[in-house]
Amino acid sequence: MPKKNKRKNASVRINQQRALKLLDIVDTSIRWASVSMVDKDRYYAAGNAMWSLAYLISGDRSQADRLERKANDHYAHYLANLRAKQREEAMRFTSRQNLDKGD
Repeated sequence: MPKKNKRKNASVRINQQRALKLLDIVDTSIRWASVSMVDKDRYYAAGNAMWSLAYLISGDRSQADRLERKANDHYAHYLANLRAKQREEAMRFTSRQNLDKGD
């Protein structure tokens, strides 16, 4: 039976070139999605997260950290806007129901 690694922050060995080639595919998908994606914060979050991973793989920790912060900021903004839109839609739905009941 294999021995389990009990370290929480265990490193994983990856082939750098293979990982970067896969990230190229992700990059083209993100760029393609930007054409149909109406929410720029969601697009920027995905793009910055992808590039953060690329810099992390290449060993540039400071650039990876900077882009990770940007990705998290954009994603938080996206989620806040999404929740606001959902609340607004729920209020409109409730208003329509109340109007229907009043007829």
